[in-house]
Amino acid sequence: MPESPAEYIKVDFKNKGKEDFTIEYDAVTSTLTFKVNGFVRNKIALKNAESVFDRMLRVCKKFFLKLRERHNAN
Repeated sequence: MPESPAEYIKVDFKNKGKEDFTIEYDAVTSTLTFKVNGFVRNKIALKNAESVFDRMLRVCKKFFLKLRERHNAN
């Protein structure tokens, strides 16, 4: 079941059809926050939040680069 009305709207044309997701690391509270189009979806406090954030960044970058390589190959 959708958590908010934003999940029903696949593309928000009020924002020029752009969507975004953000993973935010807070060094003061050692938390990670996952946001989609500005809405907080998940928040977690971890002892090793910085290293988890770095790992997530590496995974996302690697996936993006693989996707770009496949797209450019076609």
